[in-house]
Amino acid sequence: MNFSQLGFGSFVLRINGILLALIFCLVVWMFFRKLKDEGLDTDFLAHHLWRWVVAGITVGRLLALALNPAIFSNYGWTSFITFWEGGINFFGVFLGSFWFMIYDLKKTGHDPLRWLDLLIIPMLTGICLNDLAGFITGATYGTETSLPWGIQYETFGVDTILPVHPVTIYAFIIHLLLLNWVLRYGKTFYRQHGKLAITVAVLYFFAEFFLQFWVGNPTIMVFGEVRIEQIFSLLIVAGLTYFLRKKF
Repeated sequence: MNFSQLGFGSFVLRINGILLALIFCLVVWMFFRKLKDEGLDTDFLAHHLWRWVVAGITVGRLLALALNPAIFSNYGWTSFITFWEGGINFFGVFLGSFWFMIYDLKKTGHDPLRWLDLLIIPMLTGICLNDLAGFITGATYGTETSLPWGIQYETFGVDTILPVHPVTIYAFIIHLLLLNWVLRYGKTFYRQHGKLAITVAVLYFFAEFFLQFWVGNPTIMVFGEVRIEQIFSLLIVAGLTYFLRKKF
């Protein structure tokens, strides 16, 4: 498989980046519709969305640089904008975007937990599509395997040409099951604002911890066995589980 980027001389477009931009637009549109259906302030979303996006990109990039200091050594201060080297860390985007979103909502008297509940279905839809994008482009690939369903990539960014676990398909199945569960039973949580969003986040990051065992992308290893992303996942699960028990 080779579907990672389009080259125009020295200019390169990464297919995964284009797909992520389209997925992001779909998620925002779905979220906007959810807010409108519930009679919430869609103008607030329109006026503040840029802040949450910038915060997520900024924190995500800073965390990516912190986890890979060689990027800063190679590019100096311009490394903050050379996104093609090291990308943007997902956990940084999660923390930056959602912290600013919650801060802005609380500051202006909105209920951030209700907004997060309404964001769950659009977000899970986007995550499922992102899994498929990662599978097609090889942006996320698995560890090497001899199993019959292993797949081979011959594309930029994949460090091996041997068969690897289709980890993004594993993730897609899990996230699709989670989305189906929310569609069937999510409304029973709506009486307690935030319970659905936090429960789904706990389940998502718990699954993410185990999925990381099959991810082949390079990363920092802790204790020689555990990926740094798994540490982040466990910390988020522990913090959200504590909040869930305390709040509900």
